[in-house]
Amino acid sequence: APRAGTDQHIAVVGGHPALGGWCESGAVVMDDAQYPLWVADVSIPEGDTVNGLSLEFKFCLYDKSTKKVVAWEYGENRTQWLSPALHPARSASSNGSCRERRLFVHTAYPFRYPLDNWKGAGVAIPVFSLRSQQGMGVGEFLDLKLLVDWAVNTGLKMVQILPINDTVATHMWHDSYPYAAISVFALHPIYLNLDKMGSLVDKTVTAEFEQIRKELNSLAEVDYEAVMAAKSRYYKLLYDQERPNLQATSDFQEFVLANHWLRSYAVFSCLRDRYKTPQFSKWKELSVYDEEKVAQFADPSSEIFGDIEVHYFIQWHLHKQMLEASEYGRERGVVIKGDIPIGIYRHSVDAWVAPRLYNMASQAGAPPDAFSADGQNWRFPTYNWHEMARDDYLWWRQRLQAMAKYFDAFRID
Repeated sequence: APRAGTDQHIAVVGGHPALGGWCESGAVVMDDAQYPLWVADVSIPEGDTVNGLSLEFKFCLYDKSTKKVVAWEYGENRTQWLSPALHPARSASSNGSCRERRLFVHTAYPFRYPLDNWKGAGVAIPVFSLRSQQGMGVGEFLDLKLLVDWAVNTGLKMVQILPINDTVATHMWHDSYPYAAISVFALHPIYLNLDKMGSLVDKTVTAEFEQIRKELNSLAEVDYEAVMAAKSRYYKLLYDQERPNLQATSDFQEFVLANHWLRSYAVFSCLRDRYKTPQFSKWKELSVYDEEKVAQFADPSSEIFGDIEVHYFIQWHLHKQMLEASEYGRERGVVIKGDIPIGIYRHSVDAWVAPRLYNMASQAGAPPDAFSADGQNWRFPTYNWHEMARDDYLWWRQRLQAMAKYFDAFRID
């Protein structure tokens, strides 16, 4: 969490001995492996819950280096009732006694900060503007680390960036508009650092890319199409080189399995390039999304699987590089604030996969004002909030959870 220091963790202390008996030295330190959730497992003896148990506790900021509580959350003590461990409808064990093991899961407690509201000055800048000699004609995710260093030296606490989702629709310069993403989950391939991805074995080709890097870095402005053409070629060459090892790369396989959106995004990208348009209604196959057919299309045994898996490969590296930059900021107390566009692009993976979530016949915009006498038409479909409510806004929750891996604050515009 941005308000927890380097050695600070969220901990829980309570009246029960398993929660430290209100003794700070017995605090149960929580783990942030599922950031932004803090998690702890607490074992309560079965006998303590025979007649039910009311747990009384509070969260606190705990310093692991000094083993002391830095600050308690404000407000009354929290209470959680654990229902009895034994019930009339119970099974008998081999010795005739009746026992039942139960798992209690409680989540989504918001930490009540005892401190004043967080305040801090920051800077807003598009990632593509953070150009360095290590990049290739454009700012990249890892260049955020240089900006974090500058923020630390100048006393700034926040870095805000423009949207970073993939907007590749036509492979032309208008794709540089950051508010028309073809996926609200996928990251934009332009922000990858080639050196960090890996080196090509072919030294002649490597020298060629070094020359391209010099030429693109010498330009006064970003040449979007030239940068994307060069980087896309590099990605494909590196993928072809590394492909034989990917099945045995556990980190890559875990990434693929952990991201529900990845297969549909990769198939969409493949078909976009095959038919030269993101307008799925014009495709000769899968113009209407079909989960079973998409799974068949992306089958690893397929001859075209390489055209699918290359997008897994690119997104895997994007995730690693953006996460590295984000964690670099967190370790130094600098909040990275992301930009979440309120609308979706009508020719996107999201509209293709679940058109029921959007009013595709409608278009969002703004009424006439001082900036536009005729008003504005953004062309984004409006949301079907009634349909979204059916699954408790799962799409929104998944979207924000995905971006929370990288950002500690959001701007929704």
